[in-house]
Amino acid sequence: MIIDQYGNPTYSSRKFASAANRYDRGAPVLPVYDGDFSKLIPNLDRVVIVSASRAIFQDYGPITGALIQKADHVIGRAWSPKFKGEDLEWGSMAKQWLEDQWYGNCDIRGRSWDFKTLLWLDSIALDRDGDFLVVLTESESGYPLTQRISVNRIGMRSTDKDTVESGEFKGAKISQGVISNKYGRPIGYRILGDSKDEDVDMPASQVIHCFDPLWHDQVRGLPSYSGAIKMVYGSMTAHEREQMNQNIRSSIALIETNENGGPDFDDPTVTIGSRTLDGEGAIVSETPTVQHFGGGMIKYFRSNSGGKLESVDTNQPGDMWDRFQDRVIRMAASGINWPYELMWKGGEINAALVRNIRERARISVEDRQDVISNHAVFTIRYAIAKAIKSGILPKPKSPSDWWKWSFQMPRKFSIDAGRDSQQRREDFRTGLRNRTEIHLEEGKDVEAMEDERIAEVIRRERKVDAAIAAYEAETGRSMDRRLFYTIGPNDPAQVQQAPEIEEPEEPEDSENED
Repeated sequence: MIIDQYGNPTYSSRKFASAANRYDRGAPVLPVYDGDFSKLIPNLDRVVIVSASRAIFQDYGPITGALIQKADHVIGRAWSPKFKGEDLEWGSMAKQWLEDQWYGNCDIRGRSWDFKTLLWLDSIALDRDGDFLVVLTESESGYPLTQRISVNRIGMRSTDKDTVESGEFKGAKISQGVISNKYGRPIGYRILGDSKDEDVDMPASQVIHCFDPLWHDQVRGLPSYSGAIKMVYGSMTAHEREQMNQNIRSSIALIETNENGGPDFDDPTVTIGSRTLDGEGAIVSETPTVQHFGGGMIKYFRSNSGGKLESVDTNQPGDMWDRFQDRVIRMAASGINWPYELMWKGGEINAALVRNIRERARISVEDRQDVISNHAVFTIRYAIAKAIKSGILPKPKSPSDWWKWSFQMPRKFSIDAGRDSQQRREDFRTGLRNRTEIHLEEGKDVEAMEDERIAEVIRRERKVDAAIAAYEAETGRSMDRRLFYTIGPNDPAQVQQAPEIEEPEEPEDSENED
């Protein structure tokens, strides 16, 4: 039995669940984090995190490249509207209006921010800033428009009070710029102007709050790599200091060891510098002490003086430093949900790892596409509704057709496109997959592909018919239609027609005379 200084038996304070032990020897005591999300990460903390994330995005190449690469695969050259209703004629008209007119004029700032560019920027903003707002508005003539509100414009000027003091939402709870009812449902958002007088509390019915939550009670988004910001910032600082170290080392060509510990003023190759001062002792001009080498290659030393010349060791930083920086980038890649091998070093990759990387990238892309589709579909529904109301588009025959929209997604992420294409052909040949699924994976519209294929065949057949008719009319000879097509290995070979040979008439049987 173990007893204390008073002779009483001691008992272990170890918890049944070891994670609950807060007083382990040598480990810092962790606070108890049992508050709501807005209490765990208050407004000022979130602002600091977003500020650091923006600085990292601007100056840290691996993360910048990863976010751009991810956004390229999420948006690509796709996201054309797809009508899923019954009135196909109206759907074709509305689709043409969206693509030809509204996509290029959907933003309040002008044509530089077309619809697909905005979606690409949305993907960047979700990772870099955590969230943003899409305001649904219109021009003076009623033309539907949208406006993106960046993360820095959503918030509160003071966090002393957690209720709205005046206006439409007076008495409602407000946290980090989000105004909510007693059930926690957002009913409005505070958009900050250049001054307090320009702040606006906008109803949630006119705004889409876009973010990818990780907590049930989360009211605002956070940068995807917020868990690695501290490590990444330290890595950037280390890079700057190592760069300074390299600059200093590269500026020193040789190190001379001599008895003086400095220039030898008795050496005729040394030109002594000078300094000119004014009446107050301030430096007016100065020239450095210069030592000349014969042809830049020769240096003389006295015998047995111990003098020598050495080159600077530039073999820095070492492998351990590189591996630590790689570890930091790997941590950031985990937060972004993007394969490390695609944003930094591939290393030794085998076939199994390639498939794993491809699947992880596809899952990440599809997850982000689901998040963006939520507000993108709502946005074009708003545009269609406004277009019908203002008379730009007629009403569809089916009253519910106006909101039946989706998007044509880009082709699925692939590392080896040729191998994946070959596998799709094999799956189709064996019946494991159909044409629709394959076209969707290629990022193509199934009906558009079918229409193009039919039109292509009809157009080609008409041209072949016209060419054959013209040739036969001109030459009087027939032409084999197969000459206009590529003959595959399994197609019957073209057989030239041999000239017909007239067979001799058989002699008539003569009657035998008796």
